[in-house]
Amino acid sequence: MWPAEAMQMLSGDVPAFACNFQSTTLTTLGGLAIPKELGSETASLEISPQRAAIMRVRDELPQQGVWIEQKRWINAAFRARGAVLPVSCVDALNQKPLELRAIDRIINSIGSNPERVFGVDSLSVLVGEDFDRAWEPGACGDELYGGMAGIIDVLLLHETPQSKALLQRCRESGLKWVRDTWKVDSLSRLGVWDGAGGVLLTLIRLHRGHRIPEELISAVERYSRAVLSLLERNKTKRNAQNDDHLTLNDAIQEAEIIGGAAGRIRFWVELTDHADPRLAAIASTTVERELLVLKEVLHHVSDLDEIEQDNRGYAHGVAGIVDTYLGASRMLGRDLDEDSAVIRRHIKAMGEWLQVPSEVPRGWCHGLAGYALTLWECAQDRNHRDEALGVLSLVVENLTHVDEGIGPSSCHGSAGIVETLDTVSVYYQVSEAREQYCKRILRPALSEKSSIKESGAAALMCGLAGVLVTVLSPQKPCGVVSAPWHHRPSRYFSELAAR
Repeated sequence: MWPAEAMQMLSGDVPAFACNFQSTTLTTLGGLAIPKELGSETASLEISPQRAAIMRVRDELPQQGVWIEQKRWINAAFRARGAVLPVSCVDALNQKPLELRAIDRIINSIGSNPERVFGVDSLSVLVGEDFDRAWEPGACGDELYGGMAGIIDVLLLHETPQSKALLQRCRESGLKWVRDTWKVDSLSRLGVWDGAGGVLLTLIRLHRGHRIPEELISAVERYSRAVLSLLERNKTKRNAQNDDHLTLNDAIQEAEIIGGAAGRIRFWVELTDHADPRLAAIASTTVERELLVLKEVLHHVSDLDEIEQDNRGYAHGVAGIVDTYLGASRMLGRDLDEDSAVIRRHIKAMGEWLQVPSEVPRGWCHGLAGYALTLWECAQDRNHRDEALGVLSLVVENLTHVDEGIGPSSCHGSAGIVETLDTVSVYYQVSEAREQYCKRILRPALSEKSSIKESGAAALMCGLAGVLVTVLSPQKPCGVVSAPWHHRPSRYFSELAAR
């Protein structure tokens, strides 16, 4: 167990214990031996120290809800980063395919929690880019990034008989939340990945094939009004600041993908095509105002070197803003002629930032995969195609070399890289790289035998759900890190792919 995990368990009031995986004993931190299992001839606790600790806690905690929560903490604490075991598609002891077993594991990880939006939760895991930060296990939230909204999205894409009742419960509980509980104020999180936008988007997706209820339409209207109010407050605040450097970086953070306008634009763009004309009308009005925020940020930058390192990448920086502005504008038929010089400057800056690709992180969040999506969208415009492809080719060449040291996640790891390669596969030959990523990293992460932490949680961006949907997508962008416009290449690339 990592020291940070032990401290987290102590501070969380979890029964504490210590063990050595080569030892035959398991002791409390007070030094007392934990009794061997009933029927065991030795103190080796044959089924594993992890299982023994779970059984001990179960005996001491008769309340079902408390027992389930403690079990999650113990399962989390026993997970450690280590070598990934090789695994075949079908286990000799279980004839169900690996991907279906992974779906079962996701479903089985979900427990009842009436205080949550969807009435359920699962184990949370957030893994940083270096994979050595303190890690706090516990119940997940409701959001798209690491919570139930993202998990539900994947279960909707690959619905099974086992998941139908669960999804119906989530649908009913979510409607109750928007009707009776959800209130919007100045402190509300309004991002799509980290806030109410992603929850509402998942609720709308849960109603595919069903009539959209009035309370959900009303919730989207309230959300739109709250977003427009936020944009006005942010503009007033920036105008009152005197430090241009501070103002620029603040504006980038307000426009970013995870919690800002660029992420919300994905939400609005999806709704502009919705069959319900009321949702489409709300989205069409709001998306135009959000796009103006992105345009103001991109035109405000006079010296791109002013942009801090953390504000350059895709999820939290200017690369994601450029991609969203271009892609959403292309899908909505907006004229970008007056933005041409500005976009060219950003492409040039990305080329300078990525001169040595090996010195840049590889994932979607801050690294090469995110930049690749932006450059790919830039290349859809014939005015920028040659410049963008010149930089993109260097990035794709780097990404096709499989690095097993970065983990499998969508946000920071291989699942996000594979989805990016799928996005550009209409132009670049990347099928061999995809196969190697899946064989060496992604499919092993889906296995019950996996010892890596991302395999211990169901989350979309840092867990099993994102890995699963990437593996199951037949070499086309699956919509985890890619945006709707990435699924619609320009006529030039579509015709190339058809040859």
